[in-house]
Amino acid sequence: MLGPLLSAVSIGDRPGAPRRRFETVCGDKGYDGAAQRSTIREHGSTPLIPHRKRPDGSYPEQAEGFDKERYKRRNVVERLIGKLKE
Repeated sequence: MLGPLLSAVSIGDRPGAPRRRFETVCGDKGYDGAAQRSTIREHGSTPLIPHRKRPDGSYPEQAEGFDKERYKRRNVVERLIGKLKE
């Protein structure tokens, strides 16, 4: 469902035609997969998803570029959604 969701994006934050993509798509470790990351890139966005640990406890080499500070801001959205559900 990630592809159809990203295809339906319409962000009307500026005058003119609405934007059709996000600059960055944040997701939790449930979206840590090559297919999900590829789908996000195909839609012109950058994935910001933490990598899962390998069975030996190490992280993949690609995990080095992960921006922890930027990812922490995702929590604000998670809390807002939680409050709205209440």
